Amino acid sequence: MSGEDKRKLGKIQLQRLLVPVVPRAEDTPPSSATRAKEAGAAPVSSGPAPVDLAHVTIAAAALELVPRPVAEAQRVLPLEVDDARIIVAMADPRDARVLDEIGFTSGKVVSPRAADPAALATTIQAAYDALEKGATEYRGPRSRR
Repeated sequence: MSGEDKRKLGKIQLQRLLVPVVPRAEDTPPSSATRAKEAGAAPVSSGPAPVDLAHVTIAAAALELVPRPVAEAQRVLPLEVDDARIIVAMADPRDARVLDEIGFTSGKVVSPRAADPAALATTIQAAYDALEKGATEYRGPRSRR
């Protein structure tokens, strides 16, 4: 079986969920955080502060990489994109299943950022509404850019 055939088979298996999705090492939380979560302890944030979505400016190119139905269903908002990665705001930036889906959909390495769930839902709607109206970018209500 050629390499190309194996890749096609892998994609089919992923689509049918016959292969369990295994998170990439860079997307998984540190082992101490995992142990604390499994023990039922309150999460301790060791990452950056949550993104303030009122201050963001998002290029249409970033929004186009994640279809609106996926963004709404998975509660994820693309913020920035470059050749190799996509930065996304999420209610739960440790959700490996969502990270994997966004990586597969976009074809890029996903770099997650935490965001307030209520602000996230509002911003997803506003950003994709702006995109559908032909805007080249979405600017949050307090964006200075």
